[in-house]
Amino acid sequence: FQQIPTQVDSGLLLASKGITDRVVEQLSDLPQVEYLALNKTGITAVGLARFGVCDGLRALVTYTNEGFADEDVRALLARLPKCKWERR
Repeated sequence: FQQIPTQVDSGLLLASKGITDRVVEQLSDLPQVEYLALNKTGITAVGLARFGVCDGLRALVTYTNEGFADEDVRALLARLPKCKWERR
């Protein structure tokens, strides 16, 4: 994989089991993300932690992700105090 160029104004939706830690590693412009939705991805706790660079993250929405646990989300949120989590 090469780095995936992204132009994220404020929102990022990742959906599909094909979205894995390897894909997350290749994303650029993550610090600009304010809204992040993860829907049935293949991301693990390691990939989730990568979103810790999203200093401006205000909202994290997770839908049926099996690769990480609630504790992993709470660890991420501890690094992002302005972020609210919505689990669906």
